[in-house]
Amino acid sequence: MPHRLYVLALLAVLGGATQHAAAADNPEPTNFDSFLQALWPGAKACFGCNVDADSTSLGRMAPVSVVVADQKTAAARISDTLENARKHRLRSVGQLIQFRVLEDANFARRAEILAHRMAQRIDEFENPAETVRPATGAAFLDALVSASRQGPIRNLVIYGHAGSASLYMEEDRGFYRSVSEVAESTQLPSEEGVSKEEQLRKLGARDLHDLQMLVRSGDIRFAPNAVIVFTGCAAAGEKDIDPSGIAARFAEITNATVIASLGVTDQSIAGWRLSSDEYSRGTWVRFVKDSKPEKLGSRVLDPLSVLSSAGRLAPLVYRPIHWEVLPPIESFRQYWCAAASNVTPSRALDCGAGSYGAGHIATDKIVPRSIEGLRTRGNALEPQRFGNPLS
Repeated sequence: MPHRLYVLALLAVLGGATQHAAAADNPEPTNFDSFLQALWPGAKACFGCNVDADSTSLGRMAPVSVVVADQKTAAARISDTLENARKHRLRSVGQLIQFRVLEDANFARRAEILAHRMAQRIDEFENPAETVRPATGAAFLDALVSASRQGPIRNLVIYGHAGSASLYMEEDRGFYRSVSEVAESTQLPSEEGVSKEEQLRKLGARDLHDLQMLVRSGDIRFAPNAVIVFTGCAAAGEKDIDPSGIAARFAEITNATVIASLGVTDQSIAGWRLSSDEYSRGTWVRFVKDSKPEKLGSRVLDPLSVLSSAGRLAPLVYRPIHWEVLPPIESFRQYWCAAASNVTPSRALDCGAGSYGAGHIATDKIVPRSIEGLRTRGNALEPQRFGNPLS
C-alpha cells in the first residue's frame, strides 16, 4: 500500500507540473529540461551534460591527490628591513629576500618529488598528483576547488612555513585560523573607509571559515578515508596540541585524517642523507574528527607512507630518527652555497651536512657522499668560492 500511495502521489505531481507548464505558455514540454523548469524554475537536466556540475556524479569520479607548496615569493614585505635581516644573521635586505626565494624552491622541489613518487605507484593512486604553488590563501582554496571538479580529494599534502594558526605565504595574505586575528596586528596599510580585515581579504587572505563554507557548498570535496598532511612547523601546536589550530580544525571540517607536527619541523635532522622524510623536533600527531588527537611517538614521517590509496588508509609505522652527525650549519649559508647558479654536484659536497637537500634542488642530481667525507669536509663552508648568487 505505501508503494501504491507513492506512485499515485508522483503521478499527481507530474500532472500538476504539466498544467503549470501549460499556464506558462509552454503547453507541451518537448524535453526533460522544460519539464524540470515547470517543476523548479532555473533547474536543468543533467543527463549527458558535464558531470563536473553534477553532485551525484561524485561517487563515479576517480579521487585526486593534491600536493601544495606554499610560496612566500620575493614580493616586498613590511618586515623586509635590515634589522630583521640581522636577526636572521643576514647582511642585507637583498639576502633576506633571496633566502625566501630559496626556501620557496626547496618546498616546491619537495612537492614535485612526492608527486613523482606517487606517479610511480599510479595503480594505487589512480590519478597523477597535481602540484600547485599558491602565494595567497585565496589561491590555495581555488586550487582545492579546481581539484574537486576533477574528483573528490583523497590526499592533500602541504609543504611550506606554518604555525598552529597560519599557513604562511605572501605577507598577511596566507591561509589562517582567522583573518580577523591577523587584521589586529597587520602593518599593511588599508584604504580609507575599508576595515583591515576587508583589506586583507581583498589582497587574498582566507581562513578556516572560508574553507568550511566551500566544503558545505560542495565546491571542495574530500573522499572517504581522505588524508591531509601538514609538513610545516607546529600545525598541530607549538608546545601542546592546539584543539583550535589549523590541523585540528581541518580534521573537523573535512572529516579527513590529518597528520601534523607538534613543534617545529627541521630537515637538518636528516644530517648527511638526502631524504624524502619530514622531521619533527617534537612528534607527529594524528587528528580524526570526534576523536582525541593521537601523538604518534615518532619524529620521522614519510608522507607517502601515510597517504590513502585505493580507498585504504595506510598505517603509520614508528621509525627511529637519524640524528645529525655534525653540528648544524647556519641554514642560509647552506642555501647560499648549494643553490649557487654554477654549483656542481661535487662542489655541493662542500656545503655542509644539512645542505645536501639544497644541493639536490640546485643540481637535480643525487650526490653520493660518506660519513668519512662529512667528517673531513662537512664544515668546510666557503660560499665565496662559488660566487655570490645574491649579488
